[in-house]
Amino acid sequence: MQIITSHVNMDFDGLAAMVGASKLHPGALLVLPGATDRNVREFLALHGDLLDLRSPKQIDLASVTRLIVVDTQTRSRLGDVERVLANPGVEVVVYNHHPQEQADFAATKVVHRCVGSTTTILVDEIRQRGMTVTPFEATLLAIGIYEDTGSLVFAGTTPADLECVAWLLRAGADLDIVADFIHRALTAEQRDLLNEIITTSRLVQVNGVPIAIASVRRPAYVSELALMAHKLADLENTPAVFVMASMEGTTYVVGRSNTDSLDVGEVMTALGGGGHGRAASAQLRAADLQQVERDLIAALRDRVRPELTAARIMSHPVRTIGPDATVEDAIRAMQRYGHSGLCVVENGRLVGIITRRDADKARHHSLTHAPVKGFMTRHVVTATPDTPLAELERLMTRHDVGRLPVLSGDSIVGVVTRTDLLRALHGRHYAQRPKNITAAVESRLPPSVVALLRSMGAAAEDAGVPAYVVGGIVRDLLLGRRNLDVDVVVEGDAPALALQLAERLGARVKTHERFGTAVLQMPDGFRVDLASARTEAYRKPAALPEVERSSIQDDLRRRDFTINAMAIRIDFSHFGELLDPFGGKADLSAGLVRVMHNLSFVDDPTRILRAARFEARLGFRIDEQTEALAREAVAGSALSRLSPERLRRELMLCYSEPSPRRVLERLDQLGVLAHLNPAIHLNGELLDRVLEALHWFASLHQKDRPDREALLLAATLSTLAPEAAMQTCAEKLRLSPTRSALVAEMLARGPQVAAHAPALTTIELHDWLRPLPVEVLVYAAALNPQPETRGVIATFLQQLRHVRLQISGNDLVKLGYRPSPVFGRAMKEALAQKLQGRLRTKKEEREFIVSRLREAEAQVAT
Repeated sequence: MQIITSHVNMDFDGLAAMVGASKLHPGALLVLPGATDRNVREFLALHGDLLDLRSPKQIDLASVTRLIVVDTQTRSRLGDVERVLANPGVEVVVYNHHPQEQADFAATKVVHRCVGSTTTILVDEIRQRGMTVTPFEATLLAIGIYEDTGSLVFAGTTPADLECVAWLLRAGADLDIVADFIHRALTAEQRDLLNEIITTSRLVQVNGVPIAIASVRRPAYVSELALMAHKLADLENTPAVFVMASMEGTTYVVGRSNTDSLDVGEVMTALGGGGHGRAASAQLRAADLQQVERDLIAALRDRVRPELTAARIMSHPVRTIGPDATVEDAIRAMQRYGHSGLCVVENGRLVGIITRRDADKARHHSLTHAPVKGFMTRHVVTATPDTPLAELERLMTRHDVGRLPVLSGDSIVGVVTRTDLLRALHGRHYAQRPKNITAAVESRLPPSVVALLRSMGAAAEDAGVPAYVVGGIVRDLLLGRRNLDVDVVVEGDAPALALQLAERLGARVKTHERFGTAVLQMPDGFRVDLASARTEAYRKPAALPEVERSSIQDDLRRRDFTINAMAIRIDFSHFGELLDPFGGKADLSAGLVRVMHNLSFVDDPTRILRAARFEARLGFRIDEQTEALAREAVAGSALSRLSPERLRRELMLCYSEPSPRRVLERLDQLGVLAHLNPAIHLNGELLDRVLEALHWFASLHQKDRPDREALLLAATLSTLAPEAAMQTCAEKLRLSPTRSALVAEMLARGPQVAAHAPALTTIELHDWLRPLPVEVLVYAAALNPQPETRGVIATFLQQLRHVRLQISGNDLVKLGYRPSPVFGRAMKEALAQKLQGRLRTKKEEREFIVSRLREAEAQVAT
């Protein structure tokens, strides 16, 4: 027999986790270990018939062979079910999100995750297995997650909790029922208890940290002490609260923390209880309330980390500027270092602060040439190195300042910014400012382009619309690669901004109101594309997207790969800030091409070809997950949903890459070439030889420009028969009939030229090669790069190809000769003589042909 249980005084997380475990362990009995919370009791009073719950007395505990425990691994919290642990050979499975250090019994299998609730662990496994739940089950499971995560706002809440709730909502969870049982009204006894807790609470300073502590005595047990602690924490707004209540011979202790300076789970473990870093409890039987309080404070002294001070969180060294420097100097310094303000220092003393806001006022009045002292704030709020964190927060909020210079005597030793404070309060990633790459922009782009971006940014700020440079230029700038393809996205009306810019910059403008785009052409011919930030949705796979106006974040989200989903802000106050919401810069550093989301290749299969292009061009590699998604998309016939025209455009872009061989070999690995024709077996060496043959052809200084893409396509299809290649070009790529025929002719005639050209006479060479497209000759030179073959082809191109007789048939008719077979043979012999250099002038040609015609006439006469 197998049973599922939880802990005594069971909450909704315990009950919901039991139900979740029953989905994973069908046939197991649900056993309540003991008493439950009031909210759970009221829920079961209505829904108990939907759950087959037993008490330990209703089953034979000695017959249990598998015990499944949820939401605890503490022996004393199992109630009567604890006896099962003594059964010989019993298998114990635990699902728990509490710290494992609190476990005090062994388990055969432990499924532990640091998430907001144990229910989340079970729901996540249920959905990963593709199982289903009923609306009732979904509602109960949602209650379990909502309760333990404080309706998804407790610090311990994780993305997994939200993802599971979203899945449960799609499965039919009823939020009205969730809210009804999560926010139950207090009973009269609970209201009285809460009032007493509030009245008796007092603040205790422990290692400089204020902590609220309340102690109460009650003759009868009142449930939901944890709820009282939550409400006290809301009222006191202190880093931590502890509520102690002596009821029916037991002292209950509940702790809540909202700071990383105090792990209440560690404190409760010292008292014999346990829990999380932010929420924990303990039950002490027959304990004296005053002694418990003394033990609590002793445990706090050992575990509360001293409050941070200005010296520990301040930024240093401090960037300063003199009062006589210009506002323009201050602007450049703030943009270069990514600061929102600078301390103004004269003769070593702090005399003021100038902020971006101050500088912006000067710019709007065209006074950036004026000295800083005319715009700086002279009354400066400061701190000392010993100023505690709470006081720093009070100073900033009371005086509405964004930075506090830290003075030791008259010397500035640091500055505490809003960012420093928020990171200290909520973690270093909480207030992470965008990385400012102004220095890279200024050093890697031409000064004229930088000046243009600044002008555009100033106009954008005046118009009140954030503006960003986006696309490949951002990627290549970070990589140090040249790219002057400037695309600007604005969170607003791009055509309207373009019209303002055209007037300001003397540029020509073309707007497309319907699409929210515009093109600016500067007086020097430089072009900038502008677009309103937009989002897009694909109504069906491989279709063109539908777009609508949105935010820059959504605009970046619609892009193909993380390395192309970055932006540089250019409006005045934020110039040079790198927006990288999807980790593109990290992927650049790692050399990865990573897709934006799992359905990206399904939405737009052309991205498979683009992935191969970027991998080859940048010397990167497609990351494993992206490669797996690409293979799945190809195997799922995603490419079949593309129009031949779109597939052709992307393939031709692959041929335009500097190293098409690497691109095509990658496409071959991913199955893209097999989609064109399963009989394709790529010859990468031939692709390289085609490129080399193109360079060889260019060295001959011919006027022709061979069709590079058609040549490489022929090399790609080299294992196909000419007719099959022509059909593939026409049907799969919708290539024009002329171009399809050219590819087929290269495959048919190229090998013949490569094999036989060296053995031909001069006249044969001229007659055979002259009708062929130049691409056939280049392809033949790639197939047979031997000097003899290429020498013959070069001789034809440079010496024979354009050789023509100057004399024509009309000239001979005028001399009295009638057209005849002899007529043609004579002219052909003359051409052979000219090809060998024996006839140079028109007169020599005429004399040679006339002599042959006379010889023929003489033979006829005899």
